[in-house]
Amino acid sequence: MENSLGCFTVLHYGNSDVTKRCVDSLLKLNRINECKILILDNDLRFDYKEEFDKLYSSCENIHTFKSKSNWGFTEANNFLYTEAKKFNPKFIVVLNNDIEILQKDFIGLLIEKIKLDKYYVIGPDIFKPSTLDHQSPLEDKPYDLKKIDSEVYPGLINIIDGQTISKNQVILNNLYISFYKYCPKFLLKV
Repeated sequence: MENSLGCFTVLHYGNSDVTKRCVDSLLKLNRINECKILILDNDLRFDYKEEFDKLYSSCENIHTFKSKSNWGFTEANNFLYTEAKKFNPKFIVVLNNDIEILQKDFIGLLIEKIKLDKYYVIGPDIFKPSTLDHQSPLEDKPYDLKKIDSEVYPGLINIIDGQTISKNQVILNNLYISFYKYCPKFLLKV
């Protein structure tokens, strides 16, 4: 396949209007014509791929796919990443369908950051304006035991089936899977 400056992958599930807003925000970015946008319809209940094909038929840089089985979040994103790599891009941006990029010069800034600091993985700084909190999904360093006890564990009591549980139970029994969904991977290395 041809080379591309970059690829944006969009994992669609559920509401097609949400996915359209995401893709439409990408189409407004400077230099987007040098990039590919890959959309995976991962919803087996309906065929949104056909809807996206019609809607974006005039956009040569948009490619759509339909999952063939019940792919989970990880398998679906791995599929998109594998497809994106075929375009030999300088970067790949992996998005859920509920993300909109409103900064028109995002691609140029991303390329400059990659050149300047030689990044391999870049994540967002998630900022909540109402509380002025930075809620980035990754910490600068792994949680220490004090932070786990004060911030992570109390939230788990209500999250996992409303059960009161000990940390050892979370890690050692079948609740491990539920715990995994809500906590960073480095917490699970016991």
